[in-house]
Amino acid sequence: MLFRSQAFTGLFIGFDFDGPRIMHYIEYSISSSLMLIVLAVNTGILEVYTLVGFFGLFFGMNMLGVCAEFISYLAPSKLWWMIPHFSGWVLYLLAYVPVIEQYERGRRCSVAVPDFLTAAIYLELVFFSMFGLAQTALLWWRMVEPLANVSYYTDLTSITLSIVAKTFLAWVLLGPVLSVKA
Repeated sequence: MLFRSQAFTGLFIGFDFDGPRIMHYIEYSISSSLMLIVLAVNTGILEVYTLVGFFGLFFGMNMLGVCAEFISYLAPSKLWWMIPHFSGWVLYLLAYVPVIEQYERGRRCSVAVPDFLTAAIYLELVFFSMFGLAQTALLWWRMVEPLANVSYYTDLTSITLSIVAKTFLAWVLLGPVLSVKA
């Protein structure tokens, strides 16, 4: 499933399509929301409504990324794209800060927290943040140099970050489970 979604997104990288690049946001709106739920469950957040809320916040964050792409494409010399883009950062923090807080609370109460969970929580924070920073840089670049081929770099950056973040999370969370002998 992961490979097919990445390959489908990658199909667009070779074409000279002069339009807003939203496919990676649509794909990542589902996958990043599921990744956050996996992290939340691993830290001990098990309430269904809270998990649905996290899913909605991350989904909304990515849809605001779509809005920022459209606005940047329609008005490349204006700063209007910053409104949905930075609103997405607010949703990101509203979803991720409780996960970190729950993890830190559990770590203070626990004798030993698994190292894989610490790596997953903080490195996924870095990966998720890199997506937002990459979009900021690429939208700014599109505004400063409207004739530059920003679409190619947008696709390349998004596909690479998505594959790295998902692969890392899968190995970190599934690695300890798969290494247990039955």
